[in-house]
Amino acid sequence: MKKFISLLIVMLLPITGLLAQNIVAAEYYIDNDEGFGQNTPIPLDEAGSEVTQSFNVDLTGISIGSHTLKIRVKDDLGHWSLATSRSFLVVEVIPEEESILTAEYFIDEDAGFGNNQPIALSSVGDDVTVTFTVDLTTYEPGIHFLYARTMNVEGRWSIVSHMPFVVVDSTELNSIVALEYYYYDATDEAIVGSDTLTYRFAKPQASITEPFLANVEALTSGESYVLYVWAINVAGRRSLVSTTRFDYCNNINGNCKQPLMIDSLAVTKIGCNESDLGKVKIFASGGNDDNYSYSLDSITFADNNEFPDLPAGSYTAYVKSGSKVVSREFTVSYISSEDECPPALTIDNLIVTNPGCDSNGTGQVEITASSDAEELMYSLDGENYTSGNVFESLEPRDYTAYVTDGENVAIEEFTIELPSEPQLNPVGEVTQPDCSNPQGGSFTVAASGGAGTGFEYSLDGTTFQENSTFNGLEAGDYTVTVRDANSCTATLDVEVTFSGNRPETPVIKAETNATTDSLSTEVILLVENVTGTFQWYLDGELIEGATTNQIELTSAGPYTVLVINGDGCNSALSTPFQVTSIEDKLAEAIRVYPNPVQAELTIALPTAITANKEVQVKLYDLQGRELLQQPVGRRSITTLDTQSLQPGIYLLWVQSPEVVLQKKIQKQ
Repeated sequence: MKKFISLLIVMLLPITGLLAQNIVAAEYYIDNDEGFGQNTPIPLDEAGSEVTQSFNVDLTGISIGSHTLKIRVKDDLGHWSLATSRSFLVVEVIPEEESILTAEYFIDEDAGFGNNQPIALSSVGDDVTVTFTVDLTTYEPGIHFLYARTMNVEGRWSIVSHMPFVVVDSTELNSIVALEYYYYDATDEAIVGSDTLTYRFAKPQASITEPFLANVEALTSGESYVLYVWAINVAGRRSLVSTTRFDYCNNINGNCKQPLMIDSLAVTKIGCNESDLGKVKIFASGGNDDNYSYSLDSITFADNNEFPDLPAGSYTAYVKSGSKVVSREFTVSYISSEDECPPALTIDNLIVTNPGCDSNGTGQVEITASSDAEELMYSLDGENYTSGNVFESLEPRDYTAYVTDGENVAIEEFTIELPSEPQLNPVGEVTQPDCSNPQGGSFTVAASGGAGTGFEYSLDGTTFQENSTFNGLEAGDYTVTVRDANSCTATLDVEVTFSGNRPETPVIKAETNATTDSLSTEVILLVENVTGTFQWYLDGELIEGATTNQIELTSAGPYTVLVINGDGCNSALSTPFQVTSIEDKLAEAIRVYPNPVQAELTIALPTAITANKEVQVKLYDLQGRELLQQPVGRRSITTLDTQSLQPGIYLLWVQSPEVVLQKKIQKQ
């Protein structure tokens, strides 16, 4: 007659990160391990990350005495867990009723049956519950083991039950100084490296609740590991060991792949379609290679992830990516009602909004799907699902949209593209201004490409108009900017030239008529480079009677002039000559040479400026920055070293207590 022990066990599989792994197989062995998958299988009623399962253990051939039963499970990635153990005792069956008569305990060392610390029992029987106190006064701080056993009325002792505990010296509280740890390779089933690693705290800790920085240099991205870690106090004593399983992913380059896994199996039962056979669709993610192949026999792999025409029965789905292969078991069965058939699930539309030139280069997609299911979930990676169907801040690249109703998954690809820039071309001839209409220039441009719509045009890059024609233009160089509906821009340079014999633009210079250096020195503004009829302006207002090539200064302000030739054609208005005060008449009495200058500038000042006065000479650039300064005192001639100046235009200031005068200097 066979002997059995019936067990009810709870099997747990660690969940690492966001990867929910399922227990798909289990096995047990007594005393001796035949190897992974080679021991006695444990039939499972269902798969899951936590499984409660009853099963019988066949004890035929097991000798009388103490033995160890070990159990381990396998997940859907093909990884076996560490084995859990339970001790049991095979005894000779005695028909008489046995009762627990006495009990004893010992710590760490066994003094022999009946020679350890007795446990006082309040009653005897087959099942006794007792509470007792253990004296720990003589035990050193550290890890210890408490053992207990009972003796029946026949004088037979049971096997021992045991539990670990830690004795802590009160003086060592708040004194955790370091963590020690090592990694176990769950795939190769070997310890990583040869040395235990250490993490030391800056100051002693009462407890460890915060993450610590672990050394992962020896780990391989995409592999599975088990972390073993324990604490060390100031006395060098170790805590109990804590373990956790995880999949390591090195994300330094921002493109880390998750471990290969089967996300879901969409199984259609027999009777849900016109065929009298079922089917399965396999969905996978992760791995170091985006190319997946699928199989139901682990031998013949294909790119198609759908397997039709499956008779009722149990199957194993396999997915390969590179050298990695993962599997998951499933069952094809008959439907008992139409409610078991999966609802239709389709992606109806993907509304893709590509990025504009003002949106930091990101776009969005809105996924529209239909299904008989009450709730749909959406994803762009097949792993992280959300109830929202709009995804924003998408960088330009190819994407895959996923929609699931909990059992089925619909997939459709789409692309976020960078916007193209518009193009600008001139249309027809440029209308040139002439003598009769100096502001009669115009041109028209045409835009194409880009968004194709919403074109606006500008001559200053700031003020835009919908009209692509620009009128009222003087002769000159213009830059046209076009902006489309995506806020993308393009530019085009257009030259508007003058039609006709237009005089050169006059240039104003100052000249003195003085014969002395007195403050009554007369200064005039003069034009020498062109001939014709002149018209002078002060602050934009026409000066009556000022129609020759020179004018005597009467007021401060900006002076301009234009010239009219014999054909009646106007020149462009001159650059304004700014007179800041009437004292600027003295400016032309100042002699500056050479101008243009190279290494040294000589300044000769009239005595009207320097007599009995402290005078300073300063040189500024056109941005108003002071570059050189030279006190003149009462001297009439001084020099400035200009050798270090860059070529360009500078302003020379002569400053006395009464007046401030300026002149333009050109450095070659």
